[in-house]
Amino acid sequence: MEVLPSPKTLEELHHRRKLAAALFEEGQHSQAEIARMLGVSRQAVHTWHTT
Repeated sequence: MEVLPSPKTLEELHHRRKLAAALFEEGQHSQAEIARMLGVSRQAVHTWHTT
């Protein structure tokens, strides 16, 4: 998976979070790996995963 560009709209932000959720469900990637794939911080991914 390639790194996504920075989102510009709320729709793009929502899409990125949905991608993260799909990756969590696969169970094959760490939070740090997902963060790198999506171009966000590890802390952001942790927040998404726990909420």
